[in-house]
Formats: sequence, C-alpha cells, structure tokens
Amino acid sequence: MEKQLPEEFELKKISLSSLNVSGFAWTREDFLKFLEHPISSQFAILGGDVLLIQHGELSYTYDNWYVSDRQKTESFTDFCRRGHAEALRYLNAYPKKDNVVFSPTLTSEVTAGWLR
Repeated sequence: MEKQLPEEFELKKISLSSLNVSGFAWTREDFLKFLEHPISSQFAILGGDVLLIQHGELSYTYDNWYVSDRQKTESFTDFCRRGHAEALRYLNAYPKKDNVVFSPTLTSEVTAGWLR
C-alpha cells in the first residue's frame, strides 16, 4: 500500500491537471524540504520532470532526470537513497529560476524499480 505524504507536503503540491496529467510539482524549495524530511526516506524517487510557469500556465521544459533500474541485490532503502541523491544532484545543478517547478515520480512500493 502506498504511503501518504504528510499534509505539509500535500498542501504545497502544484497540480498538473491543466496539462491533463494526474501528477504534481513542487517548487525547488519545497522539493528540497521534502528531501530533508525524515519521511522522504520511505519514498523512492524514480525521476522527474521540470516545468515552467509562464503567465499562470504550466508547460514542460523537456528537462528531466531518472534513476536507473533497481538491481535485484539492491535493497529498497538503498534504492531510495540513490534516487534521493540523484534528485538532489539534479536540483542543485539546475539553474535557479523562480518560475521553474519540479515534478518528481515518487513511490513507496517496496517492489518499485525492479528490472523486468
């Protein structure tokens, strides 16, 4: 069963429904706060997209990141750590702009990321 995000992070979500997508985005600051929060260790970050906000409208920049598949010998905890490290690396390297948000793909399912 998927874990729920704490309310403080749910309230900061920016809906992507205007793009006909069921996902969400966070500002850089809110995403960094999530990565620093202890609850984040229970979620794998599989990757994410970068979106631009212009005139109140969201659009994809086509910039993104991903984490390579989870290996059979890799624990879920280690996979989560690797996803967090990659997300943090990407956030820190991405140019700082006020009108950019990040849409991570999160899961708390322990079977996430297995090679098929």
